[in-house]
Amino acid sequence: MRKTIFALLALAALLISTAQAATTRIYDVTSADGSGSSHSLWFAPPGVPGLGQNFRFDPPYLPTGVGTLVLDDMAETGKLTGNALHPSEVGTGWIIEFNYDKNFPAPYDPPQFKSENGSAPGADIEYWNFSGGTLTGVGLLDGITLGVSLLPADGKFNFQISSSIDGVKPSANNKNTNFGGAHWGKVTNVEINQDICFQSAYCEENFDGLKELRGRQIDINVDLTPVPVPAPLALMLSGIAGMLGFSRRNKS
Repeated sequence: MRKTIFALLALAALLISTAQAATTRIYDVTSADGSGSSHSLWFAPPGVPGLGQNFRFDPPYLPTGVGTLVLDDMAETGKLTGNALHPSEVGTGWIIEFNYDKNFPAPYDPPQFKSENGSAPGADIEYWNFSGGTLTGVGLLDGITLGVSLLPADGKFNFQISSSIDGVKPSANNKNTNFGGAHWGKVTNVEINQDICFQSAYCEENFDGLKELRGRQIDINVDLTPVPVPAPLALMLSGIAGMLGFSRRNKS
């Protein structure tokens, strides 16, 4: 009896995880190059002191070459993670942890599409609310953490994702015709651990400029490539078959 109950509980857990898998989308995230720009993460002028404005997810800057975006349609939550690194200062950049939900600020539910460089929303346009996140420095920026919030704060523009409307106009990434997305943020907090940061001459020399990152605009412009996930039905059937085999073994 106990073994049967255990098997049923395991099957229930499998069904729940299968349902969750059916509503979760995963994307590889790379820079949306185009319109004279080359970045995944962009800081408004004058940029990051001594390092400029552009940071990228792409190889050769990362062993894996990508960031990751996970969107859970059932829970209405999302997360962008990855290391956006400087194109020439090896190992220096930002660990991105940005969060998303569907709690759009009133009255912009849904937000408006922000067109740049002639972009237009494709038929598959979708919006997510950027609920905030952090940029944690690595390399020369080790010891620095930036808090980032939605810009504009009223949510008129938010995280927009789509393909190109016609294969000619840029997609929602505002840079090229690839499926992708863009959103905008504002650095609201700068934390500098001086014990760590001052181990590099860079931090000591640029300390005042780093503090002035507070209030700076940042942009995210990325291409998104879907990552295949196991078909929910196949997962469920394999799980049921496993449970049946478990039951037969115990009866014998």
